[in-house]
Amino acid sequence: MIQVSDIMPLNFLKKSRFAGSYRGMRFLLHKVSEGAEEAQKDCLEVIVWPEPFCFEASEESDHVKASFEFSGDGIAEAVDWLNRQHRERFS
Repeated sequence: MIQVSDIMPLNFLKKSRFAGSYRGMRFLLHKVSEGAEEAQKDCLEVIVWPEPFCFEASEESDHVKASFEFSGDGIAEAVDWLNRQHRERFS
């Protein structure tokens, strides 16, 4: 099971993306801006896909995405989502 402590802190995610893998599932977390230009909001986008390929070499059709609030709570929700995706799609 993926833990919140396995994910890089929010300050890291402000500037860099974080990629990892867990038992056949690859994942990527990164900051994106959503919404109209005058009302943009930072969000945490999370993407999962099957191993063995890295994000750039994997098929776009294999990617499953979700967005969360860009905060500590958002990271916790993202970890819950990652674990749910693993149970439902990769177990």
